Amino acid sequence: MVLTPIEFRLLVELSVNPVRVLSDDELFRRIWGPVRSGKAHFLRSFVRMLRNKLGDKAKNPRYILTHDCVGYRMPNRRETDAG
Repeated sequence: MVLTPIEFRLLVELSVNPVRVLSDDELFRRIWGPVRSGKAHFLRSFVRMLRNKLGDKAKNPRYILTHDCVGYRMPNRRETDAG
């Protein structure tokens, strides 16, 4: 699997902050800096591409969980083992 630099940075940010919900704005600042803040559709498209490469489904995710109107997080070990 080949990730773009942005997909890789998104995966790293979610991975080093497991279980913690990272808001859209926080992810923007960490990945792109303050310039692109507020473009939720832009972030969603990168999450969608990353999920596709991971074989993850938005309706039944294993790796990237969505918290509507808040942001994204990775599951904890218990959630992963149960799925």
